[in-house]
Amino acid sequence: MKFIVLVAILVVVTIGGLLVFRYLSNDSKDSQATLRSRTVSAIIKSCDPQHPIVFSHRGSIYDNPEHSFAGYDAAIRDGSAFIEQDVMLSKDGKLFVTHDDNLFRTTGRNIQVSKTSAKQLRTVPLGNGEKLHELADVFKHYGNKIHYIIEAKHNNVVGQNATEVDRQLALAIQKFGQGKNVIVQDSSVEGLKAFHAESGMGTVPLLYLGPASLKSIEQAPSFITFYSMNIAQTTPQLMSAVKQRGFLTDLWTLQEYADNRRAFKDLHPDSVFTNETKITLKYLNRVSE
Repeated sequence: MKFIVLVAILVVVTIGGLLVFRYLSNDSKDSQATLRSRTVSAIIKSCDPQHPIVFSHRGSIYDNPEHSFAGYDAAIRDGSAFIEQDVMLSKDGKLFVTHDDNLFRTTGRNIQVSKTSAKQLRTVPLGNGEKLHELADVFKHYGNKIHYIIEAKHNNVVGQNATEVDRQLALAIQKFGQGKNVIVQDSSVEGLKAFHAESGMGTVPLLYLGPASLKSIEQAPSFITFYSMNIAQTTPQLMSAVKQRGFLTDLWTLQEYADNRRAFKDLHPDSVFTNETKITLKYLNRVSE
């Protein structure tokens, strides 16, 4: 009888240990869903190179049009907690979700966003039956069910209007109540300053898409949360310099297995942008085989 009891105890302990190991080493899709239920600030506080944040770059772009609902949905199914939007202003000041000012690469239409009205842009097809989306469309579609990381694109505008996209982005975030649900990114220091100082959105985490250089890191504004660099140009020395400034480290953009290996074996970022959400999460043992 004692032998049977001992065996039963050993079985329970073994199973329990395996479950604990699985929990610690394998963030499943359920735990990614848990991330989506937390505020962005809470996620940021708990991220580090052992628990990096994964940003789905423009959705899931290899099988779907960039910045389409289909692409975002695929990334979410693959385990994403953050979907990315690039936003720029139409001729009449509406925020549209597109990486390029000229839409030829993504739609086959030689249309320039900054010189076209919102009414015309809303009719441009993405290639899968969807139309070019406004940021408002994305917020209405997903609400608070997902987190957003949004890049302000400046359409090569210079002068007084160069930061208008940042101001309009702040207004949209406020209007749709996404202040605790979003990270804002920009390659322009002036744009980040405008968002931080003029928009009244000082609590929104900011990601600076900066050059991979020690000088730029040293000169980066102290109010940013993330300093992001091109993985192809980044070195451990630069990553260390970012940490010394007190920023979180970010890399863009992981496209294949080798990028994941270099990022997580050699550079140890706090967050990454990936074109392959499923592959990156599997590499991090966050999705069960």
